[in-house]
Amino acid sequence: MYGPIGMGLTHLAIAVGLHAYDMSMPVKFYTVAALVMRLGEKRSEARWKLKYLFSEIQRAQLLIQDEWGYIPVE
Repeated sequence: MYGPIGMGLTHLAIAVGLHAYDMSMPVKFYTVAALVMRLGEKRSEARWKLKYLFSEIQRAQLLIQDEWGYIPVE
């Protein structure tokens, strides 16, 4: 989903995530800023922690990433 700020996209994404969770699907929700910060932290801590985070993300059948475009991603 993509659209202007204030259109309720986050609310809709959360509703979709909750419905998927109710159907027993593994779901992960991240803001892009939080995910980028978390990836950077794990990368600087230890390689195995970064691999663990990737495997945690890969287990999700639905990955919701919110607030694209608010921060630059390298």
